[in-house]
Amino acid sequence: MLRCSAAFALVSYGQANGDEAVRAWPRIDPRGREFFVRSLAKIIDDTGMTREQVSQMAKAEAQRLIDNNLLDNVMPGCLLMLDASGV
Repeated sequence: MLRCSAAFALVSYGQANGDEAVRAWPRIDPRGREFFVRSLAKIIDDTGMTREQVSQMAKAEAQRLIDNNLLDNVMPGCLLMLDASGV
């Protein structure tokens, strides 16, 4: 959930700012944003971590996806997860 939330945040940001690299992906918002919110809330509920801690984890995961050029690798599975989530 965290990985896909980070991936959706990156794609959403890129799509909102005209980033050509993410144009190949389907429009993420508003479903991706809702997935992000629900997923992070579930992580908070399941772990007892604070909102700030989970936010930092999401930022770190997004940076890892960027640093390792993994966004295109994870998006197909994340889109399947998004469809299965019913969001």
